Amino acid sequence: MTSFRYPLPEAEPTSPWGGFSDEARTALTRLAMGPSPANQLLTPDGNGAEGLSSEVQVWASEALNNLSNYFDTWQNYDGQLGVAKSVSVGELAANNPNLVSKLTHLYETKQALLASGESTPEGTNIGETMRLALVPWQEMRNHLSDFDEWVDGLRNAQGLDSEDYINEDLLAAIKGNSPFYRDSVTPSQLLTASQYLDKKIAEDGPVGVMLVQTSDAAGIERLVGQSPDQMTSDGSQHLEVAGSNVDSMGVFEWIALTLQSDPAQLSSDDYSWMLANRLDVSGDPHVPFGGWDGGRVRSLLNWAGSQVGDVRVRLAVM
Repeated sequence: MTSFRYPLPEAEPTSPWGGFSDEARTALTRLAMGPSPANQLLTPDGNGAEGLSSEVQVWASEALNNLSNYFDTWQNYDGQLGVAKSVSVGELAANNPNLVSKLTHLYETKQALLASGESTPEGTNIGETMRLALVPWQEMRNHLSDFDEWVDGLRNAQGLDSEDYINEDLLAAIKGNSPFYRDSVTPSQLLTASQYLDKKIAEDGPVGVMLVQTSDAAGIERLVGQSPDQMTSDGSQHLEVAGSNVDSMGVFEWIALTLQSDPAQLSSDDYSWMLANRLDVSGDPHVPFGGWDGGRVRSLLNWAGSQVGDVRVRLAVM
């Protein structure tokens, strides 16, 4: 016998659903319920995100709706990123085995960052700068050997006349499958591009979700001028804020972010450290950094001990 895990909201004013209209109560009930037998009976158009709280569901749905409608982003790429033109929580849940726990984690992290009191160098609460974004893991995995050409094709679809600049050593690490992605569990261990993407695909399916700093001016005020080595103890630890690792920005995440936001509004006056990456160049550790400069997206590389005030960490959480 099937039990109902999601009881309908009570009608009493003391209910947490109290104060909502009947229409709003019905809509929120449908958002909160997944494709269980109960949901199929009560809400035949179940969204596929069983177990997701209504609070997280509403937040994620609004965020993805805004993302889907931004300059008609996904329509520009006509399926080239492996995502539907109209992105919804349900569509992602169909192929993402851990979407419920991931979205819950990202929502809780955003609330913690809002409550942290940490701010950008411009005085904006860092939590307010964090938004959801998608990462097409599978498409990136499919195009490691021609990564730069693939990115340039997407830039054309995005409406940009200029091609990306990707540092030659960084591009060689991507195409040559050299270790350069810090492992999420053991950050001192480096993974190759294929290892990293295979791990992400196993966790998220073909398309993942991240919480990322989408403001033009990135960073944390108290960390301005610190090197990647200082922020990660020479690559041996994660950068943590309010109990969460916020150093998941790597070159794949950076490219994904610039494809679904106006890249001219991302690090247009400064640059963003990609702390998820670390690679050896001529015996010295280097870390990528990205920005919009000279009318195109740039993915550069600098010594991991470099203390440059106009290069800031761009926060990202997985």
